[in-house]
Parts: sequence; structure tokens; C-alpha cells
Amino acid sequence: MNVWGFIELADSSIVALTTRGEGLYFFDKNFNQFPSKFNLAPFANAKSRVNIRCGLKDRDNHVWIGCEKGPLVKLFP
Repeated sequence: MNVWGFIELADSSIVALTTRGEGLYFFDKNFNQFPSKFNLAPFANAKSRVNIRCGLKDRDNHVWIGCEKGPLVKLFP
């Protein structure tokens, strides 16, 4: 798994942007992983992997991610 970056959310949780598996991995402020509430399966490649290439958080705390096989996606954490 390659990690492209991390985004800190308003509640101090962390999102890891990756190029394998589900693409996004969520951790609380103590780095305990918790399940994603987002289904990114429509953006998966032929190997059923979601490859996130970039991401950022805007001033309204929305997370924007760029997928290898898809559009720019806006998430509402």
C-alpha cells in the first residue's frame, strides 16, 4: 500500500489517502482505525482497488479526493 497523504478533519480524526484497497482509511486522534462511512467502490479499478492520487480539505471541512479511475469526489465527513 502506498500512502499519498493525510488529512486532519475537524474532529481531529485523520484520513490516510492510499493506492490500494479501499483508498481511504480513517483513524481517530489516538490512531485507532475505524470503518469508513463512504462507499468508493464505483471508483475502483479492475483489481477492485481504489487508487487515491490526491486530496485536500476545504474551509468548510469537506474532503476532496482525486481517484485514478474517476472524477474528483467531494466527501462530507
